[in-house]
Amino acid sequence: MRAAGITGTGAYLPEEIRTNDFFRQFDLLPYDDIFDKSGILERRIAGKEKSSDMEVKALPDAVEHAGITIDDVELILVGSAINDLMAPNNSALVRYNSGAGPAPCLIPGFLTKN
Repeated sequence: MRAAGITGTGAYLPEEIRTNDFFRQFDLLPYDDIFDKSGILERRIAGKEKSSDMEVKALPDAVEHAGITIDDVELILVGSAINDLMAPNNSALVRYNSGAGPAPCLIPGFLTKN
């Protein structure tokens, strides 16, 4: 029997940062409430990047973390809240745009922590 497991994970953050100071101009909440109610100090802004673009940029990090090459990837598992298209799903776009070869692709929906 062959064992299965996740050997590498990757991450990517867009470069543009908006701090809570940016939101002062909208006068939505008292300034101190922005952090007190959300716990958020800054946000990353994707700009024109689509979610699959960011996922492709995270793949080299996952490959390096696993200690393999892109040709060794056996499965692409993407947990994305927002897909680029109805079909194909983002995992297929990641495989195609990264050159990962014939790796199966899955997008299980929302990944959550209980």
